[in-house]
Amino acid sequence: MNSPVNPEFDWLNSFKQSDPIRAKKNLSLLAKHLDPDSFTLLHESIKEFFSSLPDPDRSLNNLERFFSQASSRPYWDFILFDKSGTLLDLMQIFSTSQSFSDLLISYPDCIDMLGVPLHQTPSREQLVQELQAEVDKSSDDASVLR
Repeated sequence: MNSPVNPEFDWLNSFKQSDPIRAKKNLSLLAKHLDPDSFTLLHESIKEFFSSLPDPDRSLNNLERFFSQASSRPYWDFILFDKSGTLLDLMQIFSTSQSFSDLLISYPDCIDMLGVPLHQTPSREQLVQELQAEVDKSSDDASVLR
């Protein structure tokens, strides 16, 4: 089947879970939003990641929605050229959570949070030890309360 949109996107036909017509339309729209070099980079990344996504159609649809927003433009280079996996992280979120997708599409400045390393939440014991250490190093009750 040749694509009515763009034969370059025919690789989508090999994915059984995919709606190739809609996916090709989303890719065509992405090509209109981006300059040719940026789109080529994005397209190659999508081809690489597509099969690993839980819901690739949702991811591609949300990716198109994101890039269609003028407010997302300042973050395009960060997403496309960041080597730490920001695009894959974004595509994973777009694939698994419509709520987070809608949030990131509405507030693209939150994309910066994808680059922040996560840390483990301290256990109750760790919090108690930290609090006890603060209490022990204070000389009187008043300094603990400040």
